[in-house]
Amino acid sequence: MPGCAPSPSAWTAWTRRRHRVVTATLAAVVVAASAVAPAITAPPARERVRAAAVLSTAGRLAAALDVLEPALEGDGADPLALDQAGWILQQEGRLDDARADYERALAGGMPPARQPQTRTRLARVLEALGDQAGAAREHDLAAASPHADAGTFEARGMFLLRAGDVAGARRDLETATRLDPRWPAPRETLRRLDGGLSPEASPR
Repeated sequence: MPGCAPSPSAWTAWTRRRHRVVTATLAAVVVAASAVAPAITAPPARERVRAAAVLSTAGRLAAALDVLEPALEGDGADPLALDQAGWILQQEGRLDDARADYERALAGGMPPARQPQTRTRLARVLEALGDQAGAAREHDLAAASPHADAGTFEARGMFLLRAGDVAGARRDLETATRLDPRWPAPRETLRRLDGGLSPEASPR
């Protein structure tokens, strides 16, 4: 009848249903919190790398290094931050420091997809420092990676050209052209070689 209290059995059933709903809701909250927790607690190294890249592109190299500094310290230094720091130091002409950061990045677990780029950068630094054998080794390791791209082969091709290995340079430049047909740099160098002209062969 209207106004009467529910029976004990109806009350018990309603309480159990309500308990199940509350429990399910709490479980969903816990699962969601677990999913976002790593993003909340992760160190901001990747954000620092992105910010440093923007600053270095704008020519603010010192500010870019300042942003990266917390991610470069100790054994837990972030490999991508070390690579970015090496690139900035390379632009500043601090080649020994750049070499050290590139080597730390590679030794510290640089993601495989990024290793060819880091090795190519390290090779250019080593060449500028007069270590031709070291530069050749790093170019070869970069080119041997399954993640090597057109830039990897163009860089090694230009290195070989500077070393006087025209046949090897041509092979790498042709590979770069196949990997990225729209990129004009390797095509232009090949055109100049085919025309008997002397391509620009200084380190870049």
